[in-house]
Amino acid sequence: MNKKIRYYVHGHTGKGFVDLLDNNLEQIDHIVLLESNDKKTVTATLETIANLLKDETVEIIMSTLSKHYIDGIIVRSRSFAMLHEPLYKRHTKAKKVERITFPDAGLNDFAFEKNLHQIYDEAYNYFKKGLSIHDQLEEIYIKHMDFNKANRVIDRLLNELFAGIEKRKTKATVYERLFGTNTPDGIVYTLEELIEPIEKKIFILGRAGTGKSHLMHQVLQKCVELGIDCEVYRCSLDPKSIDMIIIRDLNVCLHDNTPPHQIEMKDPAIRVIDMFKETVDQTVEKTYGKQIDMLEKSYKEQMKLGLETLKKLKLMGG
Repeated sequence: MNKKIRYYVHGHTGKGFVDLLDNNLEQIDHIVLLESNDKKTVTATLETIANLLKDETVEIIMSTLSKHYIDGIIVRSRSFAMLHEPLYKRHTKAKKVERITFPDAGLNDFAFEKNLHQIYDEAYNYFKKGLSIHDQLEEIYIKHMDFNKANRVIDRLLNELFAGIEKRKTKATVYERLFGTNTPDGIVYTLEELIEPIEKKIFILGRAGTGKSHLMHQVLQKCVELGIDCEVYRCSLDPKSIDMIIIRDLNVCLHDNTPPHQIEMKDPAIRVIDMFKETVDQTVEKTYGKQIDMLEKSYKEQMKLGLETLKKLKLMGG
């Protein structure tokens, strides 16, 4: 049965454009590049190849230009990748790189490219302001957090997840990805289909600055120490933060289930860790309620302006 794992390697974030492709091409020996300016042609080609690999696990790299496009596929069992050529930065360690050139290749629209980058820069400015406001929001909660309690929560979780697991002889491979990002279609995610097959789901709740990402960084560190491969899904606002970790060898997923990537907890077996309730002085929102509301409103306004800016790409035929 064909299994597809969809994710993003590029993101429009509060830190600008983020490129995580190279990390996901680790141990890929054969790369085929599709040279074409037509995203529809590239997408149709990639989908056809992916569907032919009926008994393989195929990773689908989603496009940030539209939810209807894909930028590449990776088949790790074959050490093979097929990518839209503009994504490839020529700095991977692949042993074999081939190109398939379509008739429209090389027909660059320089005016389109210039307008594209202008729109991206404008959107990044709004996202950067949104991140700055979010940082102010975090500071309020951080000042009212009990770090000893947070450390105890993390220690309990690490002991539970890695009990009885011995250090492996092989070095851990950490794949850096995003499960969604800001696009001309709005905020898009492949989140639910990523976590659906994972048996043990742990949802982390809380507020800005209550240690959700720190908890996941500690889980990541433990995976690296023990030589366990994992997938790290970065935050599309602040890519230094982690929003989700999937450890397939342990059949475990940890997900920051807070807006704007909050999903309904349909599975009664989902475990919840609420960092706000367990580690933060509960009077903080009463004391700083007006300031918190003001910052949250300003943050949402900047993010909305950034998304509206990206929507201009649709008018350009993106």
